Amino acid sequence: MNGLLTACALSIVLYVLRVFFWIKDWVRIEPKSIRSPSRASLSVSIVVAARNEAANIAKLIHSLQEQDYPCELTEIIIVDDHSTDKTAAIGSGFENVKLVLLQNGVGKKAAIELAVKLATGQLILCTDADCQPASSWVSSIVSFYETTNAAFISAPVSLIKNRSGFAASFDEMESAVLIAIGGASIAAGRPTMCNGANLAYPKKVFDEVDGYAGNAHIPSGDDEFLMHKVAVKYSRKVYFLKDSKAIVTSGACPSWPSLFAQRTRWASKHRHYRSLKVKLELLLVLLANLSFLYLFIGSIAGWIDYILPLAFMIIKVTTDFNLLSSAFKFLNKKISIPRFLFFQITYPLYLIAVGIAANFFKYTWKGR
Repeated sequence: MNGLLTACALSIVLYVLRVFFWIKDWVRIEPKSIRSPSRASLSVSIVVAARNEAANIAKLIHSLQEQDYPCELTEIIIVDDHSTDKTAAIGSGFENVKLVLLQNGVGKKAAIELAVKLATGQLILCTDADCQPASSWVSSIVSFYETTNAAFISAPVSLIKNRSGFAASFDEMESAVLIAIGGASIAAGRPTMCNGANLAYPKKVFDEVDGYAGNAHIPSGDDEFLMHKVAVKYSRKVYFLKDSKAIVTSGACPSWPSLFAQRTRWASKHRHYRSLKVKLELLLVLLANLSFLYLFIGSIAGWIDYILPLAFMIIKVTTDFNLLSSAFKFLNKKISIPRFLFFQITYPLYLIAVGIAANFFKYTWKGR
């Protein structure tokens, strides 16, 4: 028992140290501001892969057409990935939108590759069909690109709770933490994660790294695998854009089944990561959360003296709260303490369930 308790304490201490550096790197990212779009000259292509998004595609197109960036420099390309609803019909009804049906291949990567191939813009901007970019989204990214000459730009995504349930709050909190960790890792020069709902890169860079060659067979990872390939070639040219004007919003998962299905799909790509360091970080997060759960249950059940476990639990919860509050502050959100504590207690079980499902079971996503 003493050995197990020591192992739990050690994993939590190492985890707390890792989170401390994530917070440090996240906080030191310099916020950026956009310049006047009237001086813009860079052509951009906004590419969207859409499958069965009839309920969302019109709202997305409206938000893209209302950007404050010059419309003559903006191209919108939507690739319909074999939708079985009216996505294509709705999308084709808009002027100045190039709606393309995906003929060869299936999946988001095939759709994006086709869009990039057809794109005429110098800079590719990616978002998802269920998202809403701010009106200054394009201007902010273009300004940042022209300032940094970036080879890859990861930008923030904020989830909006359309329902008041715990699943939506859980999704909102975890996604905010992942945005902060992804931004911090990029700032530290070790890019690990990003969100495909808000990315940008020069078209020439996508072609130079040969797009998704080498991972096209993996259903997920259109965002992170591409970032990792770009980081190998341009190690100092991957950036996180910390600008509230560049935020893209999307709806949080409304239910536990939808959240679990989405995270299982995301997690399925982790076993394909080549970086041992990234895999060790994922393992550390898992072990620390399992240790927290063990100490929590042991203290309640009485088989562990509660004083020392309580101290380690307080340290971990406080550290996680600081990381989440820093991310929420940037996203202009407020933390619900009861829901945060619920998040802390249930997260270890959630990690185990998602990990098992991603590695040992097949999943379906949008009918596939």
